[in-house]
Parts: sequence; structure tokens; C-alpha cells
Amino acid sequence: MRFVALWLSAACLVMFFVQWVFGTEIFVLDDSVKLTQPWRILTAIFSHADPAHLFSNIIALGFFGLFLEKSVGSRRLFLLFLYSGVIINVLINVFSIYPISLGASGAIYAVLGCLAILRPWMVVYIYFIPMPMVIATSLWFLQDILGLFYPSNVANVAHILGLFIGIAMGFYWRGRYGDKPKEKAEKEPGEQEEIELNKKLDAWEEQYMKPRK
Repeated sequence: MRFVALWLSAACLVMFFVQWVFGTEIFVLDDSVKLTQPWRILTAIFSHADPAHLFSNIIALGFFGLFLEKSVGSRRLFLLFLYSGVIINVLINVFSIYPISLGASGAIYAVLGCLAILRPWMVVYIYFIPMPMVIATSLWFLQDILGLFYPSNVANVAHILGLFIGIAMGFYWRGRYGDKPKEKAEKEPGEQEEIELNKKLDAWEEQYMKPRK
């Protein structure tokens, strides 16, 4: 299946409609019911608190997800998104990091981290400022580190966990799917060309520069 990033975004939209019909409480990751309602580990990935939360996540998932999908393929993008989301929610649940949490942000940060390793110099615009993907990802990471010291409704720990998962997978896939190093400039001769050039110079010197007998 192609355009998995868009299909995942569509799944978040459908889930938001389901939340509107049945309520959000039965889908979020709730520490008080982590042993009796384990399905929330999955449904919480696609659930969102409000339209602004949903909109920001599907824009990021659609944009960055399509770039990563082009590099690693649809199946790998899907598995990275789903597995990272599940792993993050399991860790949050086991260690009771947040009493209640929901959203695709952690899995999206895995996409960002992976893309930062595979395509580090891809230019993105952050607040209308162009910068390489690796710099943008570093700024997001710094923002979440600072967020740990200023409690808010943002699941900074989930973001950081997702980023590390994505970076790990990026290094794992880098040799096969990462940007290749730039070729040497043509003006820099290879070893064989340099040998041939020296031979021609020696022959020219022998013919024209040495005194005749």
C-alpha cells in the first residue's frame, strides 16, 4: 500500500470522529485501568484531545511521513509508526509516567528522528526559517528537554522516547536507505588518471625540455 503516511493521518481523523460519537475516555491511556483495558495502548496512539492537537499531528505525520516513506518504503514506515507508538505507551503505562495520555506525537517523533539520520541535510521550514532536518530535530529535542522542567499538557517524555527510537532505526537503516555521500569533484583526478597525466608530462619534458645532443 502506498501513501501510508496519509492513511495513518486518515485513521487519526476517523478515530477523532469515533471519539466525538462515543467519547474520548474509553480510548485514552489511563493509568488507573492499565491492567484491565490493555487495548488503550493502541487506541491512544490515534486519539487526540481537540481539533488543534489533531491538526498539528496529521500535518506533521503527512509531511514528514511521506518523505520517510519515499526513503524506506511504506511497510517500514508503518511498522516504525505503530511499533514506536506501542513501545512508548507500554513504557508510559508500566512506569506510570502520565496518569492520562493520548496522541500520535510520540510515534511522529520517531519518524522525525529517523528522517534526521537518513536525510540530515534535507531543508525544512520551522517558523518560516529554513534549516537542515538534523538542526530542526535538535531544536525539537531541546524544546522537550526544557519542557520536562516546566509541567504542561505536552507529553515531553513520549516525544523524547519516540525520537530515540527513530534515531536508532535511522542508524540501522542508514547504510541502505540513507543519503549517499557526495561524489568527489571531477577536477580531483583519481589515482589512475594522475599516473597517466604524469606520464604525459614526463614525455613532454623528454621531448621539449631536455637539450638536444
